[in-house]
Amino acid sequence: MTTAPTAVQFLQLDEFRLFYKPQDDDNFYHVTCKLILQDFISLDDNYEHGFFYQCAEANYYVTCKLFSNSLIIDILNKEIYGMDIDINLYGKGLMTLHQKFNLEQSLKQILPFYLLQQLQHPIIPDENGLSHNISYQDENSNKDDHQQNGIINAGQ
Repeated sequence: MTTAPTAVQFLQLDEFRLFYKPQDDDNFYHVTCKLILQDFISLDDNYEHGFFYQCAEANYYVTCKLFSNSLIIDILNKEIYGMDIDINLYGKGLMTLHQKFNLEQSLKQILPFYLLQQLQHPIIPDENGLSHNISYQDENSNKDDHQQNGIINAGQ
């Protein structure tokens, strides 16, 4: 007797992004996690800090871009009120070694939960660029797995 593989088994997460603010830092960061494939070449240098991260059987390259408070205010003014102030999204921020170390350590603690959540509920853009949550349910999963997932999601 053979069982058909579920959609979760075919899903491979190549990249996901999130905004993150560590507890001991007043800044926000735009974090991108890219799956390292055999022919991985990173041409993006628009970030202040990058590091390698291993989760389960996958290796990721994590990049972090500093979003200063003034940049966030400029973006909010533009998006909400239409005030087109000179926004420089591509300007390099300055991160100290201490900030880089703390950010990396903090991300390494929370990334497993974000990766698990993304694998279970991926966000897939449609043809218009709009994002939609796609849920897959593994027919072999049991009630304990769903309870554990609820605890992980509630703790975030």
